[in-house]
Amino acid sequence: MSGKERDDMKPNLEPADGRLLALLHSARPAPPLPLRFQEGVWRRLDHARTPVPAAGLPLARLDRWVERLLRPRFALASLGLLLVAGGLSGVLASSGAVRQQAQQHYLAAVAPHPVR
Repeated sequence: MSGKERDDMKPNLEPADGRLLALLHSARPAPPLPLRFQEGVWRRLDHARTPVPAAGLPLARLDRWVERLLRPRFALASLGLLLVAGGLSGVLASSGAVRQQAQQHYLAAVAPHPVR
């Protein structure tokens, strides 16, 4: 759509046509605001900014730990720690399987025909 077509779609209201503007404003009157409306809004905003104390001590400690872990440097350190712990547990779990396979290969080499 060209710029001229967009301009043709706009209503041609004269700024001096006060009767039409008054009629448009009266078609949807805005209800008056309650008393002390702005004061209530600012009070709610101030209340929303204040931190809510945790109900129990263990939950407060857990919240602090989670807050610390979500910081970028602690999150990176936690990720590294979890990767190392996962790698170590994988090595420990697989070492038992490797040891068992080595024993089976040794027994097969020493006694190729097992006695039943």
